[in-house]
Amino acid sequence: MKTNYLTLAAIVICILLAQSGNSQNKNLLGMVTAFDSIPLKGIQIQVNGEKESVFSDLKGNFRVPGNEEMKLVISGSGFYKQTIKIKPDTEELHINMMIKAGSKNTGRALAYLPTMTADELNQLLLAEEANKYAKYKSMEELVRKEFPGKLLANSNLSYNRVAFLVDDRFKDKNEFLALDPADIKEIYFTQLNFNSTLKDAPPAIVVITKSAKSDPDILVNGAEKYMSRKF
Repeated sequence: MKTNYLTLAAIVICILLAQSGNSQNKNLLGMVTAFDSIPLKGIQIQVNGEKESVFSDLKGNFRVPGNEEMKLVISGSGFYKQTIKIKPDTEELHINMMIKAGSKNTGRALAYLPTMTADELNQLLLAEEANKYAKYKSMEELVRKEFPGKLLANSNLSYNRVAFLVDDRFKDKNEFLALDPADIKEIYFTQLNFNSTLKDAPPAIVVITKSAKSDPDILVNGAEKYMSRKF
């Protein structure tokens, strides 16, 4: 009987050692891209604030030893830095980097895109800018994410106290909420200016749509006459 207990204990120890070894041998495999699918080469991935880092390869792939809980700081010149907390046992990770505004940042970001020309990158940036609101499923989500805290049910700036100016025409709340975010060219949270003092100016959301009958660029400039300030 004693021999059986010893044998069982030995088996349990072997299993635990094997599991520990497998855990230590596991790696976090990641991929860094721009525009959701274009690989970035040379992006720095710093683990838990350590001085040593790993870098993404030509295909945007990287490998971090271990798969315990950790914090990754992902950075590259011309891109917004990201800090991501990784949960234990995470094995794969996709990181999409966003390029900062400005021609200097575009030029810096190009260094991480070895297969892309400057013209190709600018075309992608223009397309992304033109569809920047398409990611939202509703106007309510768009407003909540783009203007956090400004339109809350329990705040002084509820939907019922805001004017909606769409393509130079005033709309009611339901008409505004029925808009398709993918059709939005520009949107501002502002205060209307009708020769009144700023204190008395009503808050408003000014929208320029892509499907506007008038030239959207002209409407953007024309909307300025209604705005006391943008915020």
